[in-house]
Amino acid sequence: MKKVYRALMAVVASGILLTGCKINQHLYMNITDTTEYSWREVAAADVAGASEKKKSYTIVGKVVDIKGQDIVVGLKIKNPPAMGEKLMVVIGKKMAKMEVTYPMMTVIKCRLVASDRKYRGDVRKGAAVLR
Repeated sequence: MKKVYRALMAVVASGILLTGCKINQHLYMNITDTTEYSWREVAAADVAGASEKKKSYTIVGKVVDIKGQDIVVGLKIKNPPAMGEKLMVVIGKKMAKMEVTYPMMTVIKCRLVASDRKYRGDVRKGAAVLR
């Protein structure tokens, strides 16, 4: 419980606010974003981020569609990632690397990098995408 609480506090301290979060019926977050991220997704992303090079991540958006090898991500930030930029998608307690192949203003198309293509079947709509 303390690890999840610390992970969420680290996410909130970094400027990412969650919606609809509830931990052990005691901790509630204010709603400031219209996108809903489950606390498990963000906590898993933050814990995975801490274990991978102690790097902090920001939420870019969420997966809205999967078409063949392309993963379409709905953006929740003002400046979209550039073509070729690496992003991370949260899959359970793991994170898979993606590369931006076609950036647009509201959505981007990405493909999993070669080393993480084994997770292609595990990517689900609504999964958090981090930068």
